[in-house]
Amino acid sequence: MNRPTEAPGAARSTWLALAVLLAGAFMALLDTTIVNVAVPTIYTGLDASESTLSWVISGYMLAYGLALVPAGRVATGTATSRSSSPG
Repeated sequence: MNRPTEAPGAARSTWLALAVLLAGAFMALLDTTIVNVAVPTIYTGLDASESTLSWVISGYMLAYGLALVPAGRVATGTATSRSSSPG
């Protein structure tokens, strides 16, 4: 039985895609951490209550999550046919 042959740059592009995916996940975690570290400053600077701080964190994460969907659609639309073709 013949093994399917890979394109010369297929292994490299697979690793590059994994690196981009992991970098995106890391940035999301880093953003959330930065907001959580800023909570004491927001608390004292704005004289906010704990419920207000909860709304700030939830609102930030909601806005970030809602921005991911259109960003993914734009990335898919602007991708070259070579990178978006299956196989």
